Amino acid sequence: MAVDKECRDALKNAERSDKKSYSPKKPGKIETKKPEADGDLPDTCEKMSELIIKDENESSSCDNTQLSVYKRISAKNHFLNMQDLASLKKLCAEENLTNTGKKAVVIKRLKEYFKTKILREAGLLPPPSSLSGYEYMIVIDFEATCDREKSTNYPHEIIEFPAVLVNVDRCEIVDSWRRYVRPTVNPVLSTFCTDLTGITQETVDKSEDFPTVLQHFQAWLTEKRLGIEHAFAIVTDGPFDIARFLYLSCQHNQIEVPTWATRWINVKKCFVNFYRKDSRSRVNCLQDMLVRMNLKFEGTPHCGLDDATNIARVVTRLLKDGAKLRVNERLDLPGQKDRRFYNVAPVPREEATAWLKKCQQNLANAEDPSQSTESNNNS
Repeated sequence: MAVDKECRDALKNAERSDKKSYSPKKPGKIETKKPEADGDLPDTCEKMSELIIKDENESSSCDNTQLSVYKRISAKNHFLNMQDLASLKKLCAEENLTNTGKKAVVIKRLKEYFKTKILREAGLLPPPSSLSGYEYMIVIDFEATCDREKSTNYPHEIIEFPAVLVNVDRCEIVDSWRRYVRPTVNPVLSTFCTDLTGITQETVDKSEDFPTVLQHFQAWLTEKRLGIEHAFAIVTDGPFDIARFLYLSCQHNQIEVPTWATRWINVKKCFVNFYRKDSRSRVNCLQDMLVRMNLKFEGTPHCGLDDATNIARVVTRLLKDGAKLRVNERLDLPGQKDRRFYNVAPVPREEATAWLKKCQQNLANAEDPSQSTESNNNS
């Protein structure tokens, strides 16, 4: 598993460093004392020698400490690999961890927990907030107009706009927001759409249009100081919500896609990358993730807020289990026609890191407008 490989690599690096720090003198070599050219030279050389020896000792001590720490982690991983599911769940209870999930999920949770615990005790782990980079995550799951006959050219419009706020450091849901939206392209909902989502014609008729609701959402972000004092990322269950529903709603109303929606975290990709045991592991929907975690869906399926809340439950469990969630998808306009979603592209790790730095820079600019002006002039 990934944790085991990480420990093995760390052990190898520490051992190499340990071998390099040991350099025995060659036998038979006679040391000669060079004549003093300056009265202060012996003292200077002696001080330099002491500093070099001290630095080598500190480096060797540091390497030995890391070697010892990663040996402990490796030994703990081996112990966990040998346990059955009942023993693993008992260990979870002893450590006040949730014991839900299949064996692969539980063992991953315990490995990450003990790895974090050992590294933190040794002073080798940065604070939790610095690991993810984002202080908050906003989970969204739009409901949109639809018809029984599926078509890639159907002009979807958002009719329910929900958001669930997750505090990354606390690994918990802290707030939620929702507005219904009145469609304008197809103002009359199909029977199929109403049956699927539970949203009635009366509900959307008395709701505001998409541009107005989007402004209300932006006001909610401002109220929570998101993007002003706190860095945040959007989380979705797949690419549909942004790449199709939000994108089309913006197109219909001739407005630009908000900057915060140009990149997002596809939680299904994070889930598979974190928990997978082999290449055959697949996650097709939210229900698959909940089943793998032994969680039950709470609420009504295809209710946007309930769907978003259950996705947020998956997100909080991932965070508690030690997953590092990063932006992994983005809008790519106009895009390539050979992809399933012509306007979606994967985000490599380097680009995700650059996007996080940009978000953090925007926070600094919000605090000091002069920096923002200077940055805009430079760009």
